[in-house]
Amino acid sequence: MYKILNVDGYEEIMKKYHLSSLASKAMVANNLTLTSKLKISDPYKYKDMDKVIQTILKAINDKKKIVVYGDYDVDGICSVAIIYRTFKLLNYEIGYYLPNRYEDGYGITIEKIKQMKDKGYSLIICVDNGIKAFEAIEEARKYDMDVIVLDHHQKDDSLPNFTLYLHPEYSSFSSYNMCATSICYNVSKALLNEEDEKCLALVGIATIGDVMPLVDQNKILVKKALEYLNTFKYQALNILNNNLRFDEMNIAMNIVPKLNSVGRICKGKVINKLITFLTSNDDNEIKKIASFIEKTNNERKVLSDNLFNKLDKNDYKEKIIVEKDDEMLEGLNGIIAAKFTNKYHLPTIIFSLDESKFFYKGSARSIDDFDINELLKNNCFIEKYGGHKKAAGLTIKKENYDLFSEQVKEDTKDNIYQEECLNVIEINEEELSYKSYLDLVKFSPFGEGNPSPLFLIKNIDINRINKSKDNKHLFINFNKEVNLVGFNLANNLKSDIINYDVIFKLELNNMYDNKISCKCLKMEESLCMNK
Repeated sequence: MYKILNVDGYEEIMKKYHLSSLASKAMVANNLTLTSKLKISDPYKYKDMDKVIQTILKAINDKKKIVVYGDYDVDGICSVAIIYRTFKLLNYEIGYYLPNRYEDGYGITIEKIKQMKDKGYSLIICVDNGIKAFEAIEEARKYDMDVIVLDHHQKDDSLPNFTLYLHPEYSSFSSYNMCATSICYNVSKALLNEEDEKCLALVGIATIGDVMPLVDQNKILVKKALEYLNTFKYQALNILNNNLRFDEMNIAMNIVPKLNSVGRICKGKVINKLITFLTSNDDNEIKKIASFIEKTNNERKVLSDNLFNKLDKNDYKEKIIVEKDDEMLEGLNGIIAAKFTNKYHLPTIIFSLDESKFFYKGSARSIDDFDINELLKNNCFIEKYGGHKKAAGLTIKKENYDLFSEQVKEDTKDNIYQEECLNVIEINEEELSYKSYLDLVKFSPFGEGNPSPLFLIKNIDINRINKSKDNKHLFINFNKEVNLVGFNLANNLKSDIINYDVIFKLELNNMYDNKISCKCLKMEESLCMNK
């Protein structure tokens, strides 16, 4: 099902911005903004940035011991890497710590504060955590330790008694969420009085990895990060990306899962190798750690595929999927839940048994037209909870699993999930060219909050549609510069249909220079909805 968007006035856009008709239609239909019109904001737009910088510089001047405490996902990893790299550039040695998911859990704790105190640290910089760390912050204050929090998560009704904090929304920097790495980038820029390109690159990785809305500052930061990454000067990330060209998709599908894999399945302190990996200038050291990351990610893929196949019953009558596995690593819950949601178009909750063996920890994933947060936030069986419309994390007592499962299935039994309606822009074949793609890229990067425009071409004769040798995929040659690929869509062709409407998005063809591929998302025999 699709809906054709209005493109009235696109001719004026063509003249005003010297754009192709395809890009002009996309600008009108999707209300796109040219990325070149955006500027990176001054770090001191953050309220209290001056106080944060003064506090850090005073600690350096007083030769105090400083430690940065992060998180085990890509945002927490990149945040620590930026702060650590910045201090290296200032020639000041600091400590750092990435917590282990299984042994430390999320966020700084009283136990970690005590360990830092015993090691003589006077200033703690919490990144991608800390905004709800009431007990740990109070412990730090008892020892006269200063705590600076650089976090982007939602706060409670009040804030802990930390020394200072920076938050994109609460510190009046933006009206939308930005990853913690972007806060660290701004702190780095203010400390160094200049932009460090490797720090900028890490902002791009974390913004995509943490699925931040690609608008305004997020958008321009990712754009600039991609420009630097494609100079191929960041050896560690080049290796993870298999020395391919960097774009939004490669980062999301190639780099982010690899960095996240270590925190998902490894125990102990091995995750801290990632900071060395991202900040080292030693090629041999980088290659050795890259090999470890690749091996870990491959193990993660095998484990998640096997677990999905083990849990998948291939027949779900309820309006929500709830499954558990007592041997599953907690770090794989979200991946498995996403696999179920993608396959069955149903909200899904996947549980694993925690280290104590008394609780199940779960990850929930949902679909566009169902708010999983509304279902779970007041559930009486949940011990701990945090989430939003499409994803959540929760903890329940082991003995309450069946009661919880029955409850959410009862609460969703009357749900009706609509088939996704794709918003498309109708074009003609003649509008497809390499230049039209280059014009469209002027509105990139695309992703959350700035989706890649979808295009529609009607009435493609079935005789023009070719199948791959294994009869799985479809191909259409539009012209010398543009072809269409429909992966795993060959079975959609029907012998009694002569013409098809094809819906696709434009992507660069990595095999040939100056050519693009239309990635086909759907083929339909008729128009379901028009406007």
